[in-house]
Amino acid sequence: MLSATLRKIYEGKGSATDLETIRDVTEVMETSSLCSLGKTAINPVRTSMKYFGDEWDAHIEDKACPAKHCKPLINYTIARATRVNASDAEPASTSVSSTPW
Repeated sequence: MLSATLRKIYEGKGSATDLETIRDVTEVMETSSLCSLGKTAINPVRTSMKYFGDEWDAHIEDKACPAKHCKPLINYTIARATRVNASDAEPASTSVSSTPW
């Protein structure tokens, strides 16, 4: 359930209730798990929610990934190029550098 909810947010299909679900599930895992791994496996999720809450909110509210990591939330636009007449263009520099780089 936790994995499916995280994927939903990653894909930009999450809602505010999903954040509450994550908080609830991680709390249950921490309090009811019988082994240490189960109690600490949720730490990366909880820590990221604590310190990067604004990014979680952006995923939910704006359907955007500020870190540009979640591919489904990255949108590229190509700006239309404007034409420049050769006579209006700046002349290229004619200086030659003595270094090869």
